[in-house]
Amino acid sequence: MPARPPRFPLARAIAAAALLLAVPLSLGASSRTPLFRWKDGSGAVHYTTEVQQIPEAKRGQAEIVEVAPPAPVRLAQPATPEPAPVPDSELDARIEALERAIADDEAVLADYLSDGDEAQRLRDAGEIDAIAQRLPQRQEELRALRAQRAGGGKADAP
Repeated sequence: MPARPPRFPLARAIAAAALLLAVPLSLGASSRTPLFRWKDGSGAVHYTTEVQQIPEAKRGQAEIVEVAPPAPVRLAQPATPEPAPVPDSELDARIEALERAIADDEAVLADYLSDGDEAQRLRDAGEIDAIAQRLPQRQEELRALRAQRAGGGKADAP
């Protein structure tokens, strides 16, 4: 009896491709399960993970297929945009404003130290405490801006 051609060759090819894609994915969790490949009497290739699914007459011809674990997928990290450089004129203006503010605070502190009446008024108004809080921050910001200007304008300061 002549061999009959497969009835749906395209459907079989699609099913085989789907099986080839599905089997490695299902084996990812337990890579110790062997994958067997065998051919039936008409030459069609079959895959299975259960040896009992292979007809006894074909079990001796079945081959174990080595399935490599899928390569890990590495997602690209979004690029952290570098802060835009501050124009020199704007940077110089910020530095100048900070220098004036620091000089003003230092002048108030000089008055505090030299004038007893003024010192009492400044203490009562809470001005000395406010200067004590903001002066170190302003000085640090000024240092950062000067370093930024020396480094070519990259923004490191608040």
